[in-house]
Amino acid sequence: MESHQLQQVEQGPKVEVPQSLQTFADLFVQRWNTFALQREGSRQYYRAMYPDGTPVPLTWSTIVKHLRGDLTIGLYTLNQGGKTSLSVIDGDGDIGDLLDLQDVLRLRCIPSYLEMSRRGGHVWVWWDRPVMPSMAQRILSIDESKFELYPSGNNIPNENGLGLLIRAPLGLHRAAGRRYPFVDGGLNPVSKGVACGQLEWLQENIEPVRVSDHTYMLIPTPEEERARRYPYSLSETGPISRWVAQHPIREVVGKYTDVSRSGMAHCPWGHRHRNGDKHKSFIVYNRTQKFWCFTERVGGNSFDFLCKHYNVTSGEMFEKIKGNHSR
Repeated sequence: MESHQLQQVEQGPKVEVPQSLQTFADLFVQRWNTFALQREGSRQYYRAMYPDGTPVPLTWSTIVKHLRGDLTIGLYTLNQGGKTSLSVIDGDGDIGDLLDLQDVLRLRCIPSYLEMSRRGGHVWVWWDRPVMPSMAQRILSIDESKFELYPSGNNIPNENGLGLLIRAPLGLHRAAGRRYPFVDGGLNPVSKGVACGQLEWLQENIEPVRVSDHTYMLIPTPEEERARRYPYSLSETGPISRWVAQHPIREVVGKYTDVSRSGMAHCPWGHRHRNGDKHKSFIVYNRTQKFWCFTERVGGNSFDFLCKHYNVTSGEMFEKIKGNHSR
């Protein structure tokens, strides 16, 4: 059954995609424009790129090969709008800690699902709509000294804005040579099937978390507030995006601090740091047109930089930009 379904997809794009593969995409794929491959016999991954340096897009055929065990893919955890529909809690210690965590989440009305891993397990949570990583982090409120959250609102962001990389479930781990299933509370696989059977169970049993049930008492961060008030700013045709495209990050930041050829600089608001900014803690990425402050662990584009520098909301900054433009 599983082999026949997978072979159908390999025959060409005109063949209808089996429901099990559609479920895999709906649950795990945050973006189709890029993915990574795990090295043979290793835990390490590399981003799939063409010889000209452009990323290879994810295809149904690649997913098929992953589920067959021919290769193993890694998926990035942010969509192209910088949000995520899932959160993964990685626990490399006692599996009992993850079971206890699931009990705590259950009491807070947050359904979760346990996937075994090479060194422990992963607890998966799905959201009913894409959320900012910082929002997911605050809703889950996990002990980050014990667990690691993907994607995390605290971690240094991937330079390409892709989010942290996770091993796509249900494939063959290239270092361990094993598959790791989703399991029930007794640590038994939820299905005898190694791929389609698991996906069928997930399709029938996944209950996404209603974000609105957990955010009514949370004060939005400036990042979340901007996403709410100016959802069009992430659009390629939005006015903020057009402004960002016309104002290179190095030119904007360079008006407030000296930026080295490598992109390093003293933080423009280093006086706000607890111990100042004796050592350069600020970087500008020319290729992605983003900045990152290692001390305050904040970053973004040239518009975000001005909001942070002047300590104003995105709405106030947008009105200021419009006012300057009209003069």
